[in-house]
Amino acid sequence: MSEDRGSCDHFGHSIRAQIGKLCLTAMLDSGSVRSLIYLELFQKMRRADTNISLMGRDCTCVTASGQSLEIMGQVKVLLKIQGLSWSWGFLLSKILRSQPMFGADFIAKTKLVLELGSGRCYFPSAPSVYINFIKDEDHPSCSQTNSVSSSLPHVQIWQPSSG
Repeated sequence: MSEDRGSCDHFGHSIRAQIGKLCLTAMLDSGSVRSLIYLELFQKMRRADTNISLMGRDCTCVTASGQSLEIMGQVKVLLKIQGLSWSWGFLLSKILRSQPMFGADFIAKTKLVLELGSGRCYFPSAPSVYINFIKDEDHPSCSQTNSVSSSLPHVQIWQPSSG
């Protein structure tokens, strides 16, 4: 089993998973309708296991930000997390440059419970097996803005006035 951390290791809530024969970091993204992997990872997966193939055909999806996301098809692989396993289909993106993403499809199908305050998650089928989110305090997450182009903050906190 080899390891690939992807180019975006610190985005949101990530966990360790074995996808095919590769052990890597994957992001839990409930905002993504489907689970995704990127082309370079698919190529590494094919080198590790020649039985992995691409199904379907090209199509274009739209991201939450309104950008086009070209999809090459679907890759079905064996997915393992903390001793649990599934046969799972990932959409293969031509331009995605991040770690693999477990989308809302995976979260809903497996009934994955995210305990954001505790920094962990678990599957109801194995409720005593907690999976800690990967933390790296030295790197900002990919979703974090290091510089703001406007003078307004991205998040405003409203406090009721007294009096």
